[in-house]
Amino acid sequence: MSTIGSLDAPIEIFGGLVSDMAPADLPHGVSPDCQDVVFSSGGVATRPGLQALFGPLAGNPTVNYVKSYITPNETLRTMAQDANGNLYKETTPGSLTQIASGLTPNAFINSTTLFGREYLATSDGMTGNDLPRQYDDTNLDRVSQGGPGAGPVVLSSRLAPYAPVPFVRPDRDALSLVEHAEGSASFGRMSAFHGQMGMFVRALSFILSHGADGLRQASEDAVLSANYMRACLSDVMSAPFGDRACMHEALFDDRWLKDSGLTTLDFAKAMIDEGYHPMTVYFPLIVHGAMLIEPTESESKASLDLFIMTLRDLAFAVKAGDRERFLSAPVFAPRRRLDETRAARQPVLRWTRPPPA
Repeated sequence: MSTIGSLDAPIEIFGGLVSDMAPADLPHGVSPDCQDVVFSSGGVATRPGLQALFGPLAGNPTVNYVKSYITPNETLRTMAQDANGNLYKETTPGSLTQIASGLTPNAFINSTTLFGREYLATSDGMTGNDLPRQYDDTNLDRVSQGGPGAGPVVLSSRLAPYAPVPFVRPDRDALSLVEHAEGSASFGRMSAFHGQMGMFVRALSFILSHGADGLRQASEDAVLSANYMRACLSDVMSAPFGDRACMHEALFDDRWLKDSGLTTLDFAKAMIDEGYHPMTVYFPLIVHGAMLIEPTESESKASLDLFIMTLRDLAFAVKAGDRERFLSAPVFAPRRRLDETRAARQPVLRWTRPPPA
């Protein structure tokens, strides 16, 4: 494997400075995670003493990205991505093992280490949309992006010519609506202009129908419901931040599942058999195996108590070692457990008529 020669200055790769200069010669402020890296065809070399020489990788692909990260057990490892969309991690010093495939070829990637997990944002290579993932040194999971977020998008002068229509453009002292892409570099209409209109109507209707005093009461009831649920489950499920009051969401982690052989996903699937849509799982990202329950202000105490007793029953089943109840779930739903990993890696986006029986 050949390596690149010495560089006169750092190379800007994906927003970070990558260099094979000696640490003392690096510009002030360069992160240690991004220094002294040499890319080559089929491998990565780094300054002696920082990491070993990697490569060549199978098939001798070009390496697009490399980063060191800290595992949950505080081991320093290195992650790399090649131009074919394969992701690798360091298993033993000097050796990279493929851990995932199917990422967009020649995609840009950026990542950060947080609470023992690596969070990656991979561009899809076409529109630049980020495809978020999290990696805990074992599994590479898609990170859900939740919420009907809405707000204005402002483009720089460099990107403005390519803005999808329709868009608003300032003209002297007024604003004009541009609805057609003819005669411009815009790639046309991407989606509806009015954003999450359904969410806007719901939010405004809720505000107008409740008024100031009603909004206060609804908020207080939501916080009370969440704390009631947190207190009633605290002896069977683990809370990441201890016995502290929450706001409108009760948050639990997966420490109480340790040594059971079960995961947050298994617990969520079992909830379907009990007639409940699972709570938000694996979010927020800083909590391992997060289970985020938001009972809202509209549930009665009777419905809260029924939900709490259902979760307690499931928790007791976990502690009793009834693994099959969770690993086979859902049993009573119209569809059994799906291969979510395959669905993410090989999505089927077009319906085809099944062959005649």
